[in-house]
Amino acid sequence: MSLKITQTFNFMKKTTFFHSLDPRTKGLIILLYGTLVMVVGDLLSLLMVTMFAISIMILSGLGTKLIEGIQSLWLIYLLIFIINSYMQSLNLAFILILRFFNFMMVFAVFFQTTMPEDLSQSLIQIHIPYNMAFTLSLAFRFIPTMAQETENIIEAQKSRGHQFNKGGLFQQARNFFPLLIPLIIGSIRRAFHVAEALETRGFGVLKKPTFYRKLQMKRKDWLVLSCLTLIVVIVIVLEILQKQNQISIPWKYNLSI
Repeated sequence: MSLKITQTFNFMKKTTFFHSLDPRTKGLIILLYGTLVMVVGDLLSLLMVTMFAISIMILSGLGTKLIEGIQSLWLIYLLIFIINSYMQSLNLAFILILRFFNFMMVFAVFFQTTMPEDLSQSLIQIHIPYNMAFTLSLAFRFIPTMAQETENIIEAQKSRGHQFNKGGLFQQARNFFPLLIPLIIGSIRRAFHVAEALETRGFGVLKKPTFYRKLQMKRKDWLVLSCLTLIVVIVIVLEILQKQNQISIPWKYNLSI
């Protein structure tokens, strides 16, 4: 599994439609879209939802790094496919893979289009304590930094002749100590630097922090939420009616294996 998955947590400074949305709107989009993905129970409908979402990502200019980061989880996709196709059915395996892919995609869009400062401010506006909101946004801010530092340490150790994949399972686990020790030491050193920087700037002096730019829900935020909520409600109603045998949805299709 590649460290490219950490690209999904790295903010990309662009002028796209998703960048202009309020972080609270994008959080509700995650909730609504996740509900939609879980409610849709057949393979063809879920595939149509996935392709529609991918096309929106590509048109918004978020497709390249987004797909590269999600594709790095190929090992997880393979495990889901093997376990579920063996224990359940091939149809369920594909459905679970698509659901996992959709969840990763919508979370990737959130973090790639939301600044850490806006994330902490949006959390405060929904009455989450400032210390917790700041800690959460800072953690997501340093995930790409940690991934980059991990790749640098791996390349440095390989240049010194160290082999991470040499030997059996336990030997390979021991081979990662030259990676973990400098990574842990670097993380502790970075934590001290961040703590000193926060202390010199008077972090925690004000009980109610102020922001240079205050987030406000705009008309397009309410429009996006209204449309997505309407779609989710319609899909839920159709699924209920179809399970009660009151209607028949023609585009539903599942594999027979």
